[in-house]
Amino acid sequence: MLLIGVVSPDNSVNGITSLRSGFPLNIVSGRDSFGSGQPNGQRPTYLGGDLRAGTDDFADSNLHNYINRATVAQNLPGQYGNIGAWILTGPGLATFEISYCS
Repeated sequence: MLLIGVVSPDNSVNGITSLRSGFPLNIVSGRDSFGSGQPNGQRPTYLGGDLRAGTDDFADSNLHNYINRATVAQNLPGQYGNIGAWILTGPGLATFEISYCS
């Protein structure tokens, strides 16, 4: 009942909602284990488990590892890793804004 008295023809309530998915993540090893002379784009070996089981509690933790490092290992010399490219999506973002004008 209080809201009816506040919102009149001269007032307005506006809102904006923004929902964004995360960016694709490419997990790379950072080393030239294959011996091609180019470390860029060489991916690690997947060992099994949940890749997303890293720490994502940004409010309470100083560790901000989105990827569980225990699920991947450096590929053996002369071999490429078996993990695919761009297989994860980073954390998304949701924002809600509201305004009241009289």
